[in-house]
Amino acid sequence: MECEIKIDELLKCITMGILSTQSMEPELGEWLDFRPKDLFNDVKTYIGLEEGAFTKEEIENKILGGPSESGLSMMMEMYENEWSVICNNANGEEVEMNLSEAMTLHNVGPIKTGWRLEELDPNWNSKNIKLIDEDDENDIEYYEM
Repeated sequence: MECEIKIDELLKCITMGILSTQSMEPELGEWLDFRPKDLFNDVKTYIGLEEGAFTKEEIENKILGGPSESGLSMMMEMYENEWSVICNNANGEEVEMNLSEAMTLHNVGPIKTGWRLEELDPNWNSKNIKLIDEDDENDIEYYEM
């Protein structure tokens, strides 16, 4: 049995999943201070889903990313390397530093990058998925986890 998923809906679910407290440590959320729409645009850019028939595993691999692919892993790598944050250094002084340095110094992990489809929606449990390039009428916040 094949399941149909709107790409827009899937990306909104991933966005709100990332913003959920279970997916991101509080310090990282504070440092990144995402607006849902901005994060959605990054998710959309880095995952780069296209219309067509795929296996569940292929879609989950696209979400995660990997060697020579984008995905959430590459998005997080970009944040770590390109973003500066204000936080306390080893002496307790508030300074600006690279996100990667801040994460290492404060022992803060990255956002969750590996998502199973059924984590996002229990109905997305089919082995074969048809992605549809159709706008979803719900706001991003509708998918809050």
